[in-house]
Amino acid sequence: MTNKIISRIISGGIWGILMGLWLYIDHSQGQQLGKDAFLVKEAARYDRHFARPESVIVDIIASLILFCILFTIYEIVAFAIFKLLEQINPPANN
Repeated sequence: MTNKIISRIISGGIWGILMGLWLYIDHSQGQQLGKDAFLVKEAARYDRHFARPESVIVDIIASLILFCILFTIYEIVAFAIFKLLEQINPPANN
C-alpha cells in the first residue's frame, strides 16, 4: 500500500475513534442525568429543533457547509499523516 492510502485509512480511523468517543460521552451524560431529567432534556430538544423545522434550503445549505468543513479537516489530517509517513518511509525511486 502506498503512503497516501495508509494516511487516508489512518485519518478515517481517527474520525471513527472521535465519533465513538462523542457517542460514548453523549450516552454517559444521558445515563448520569437519570430518566426523568433525560426526557425533559429531549423534550426541550424536540421543541427547539423538530416542532418547527427549518426550510429544506436551510437544511441543505447547513449540511453542505458542515460537510465541507469536516471533509477539509479529514483531508488536512490525511495530508499531515502522509507527510509524516513520507518522512519515516520515503517512496522508492524507480
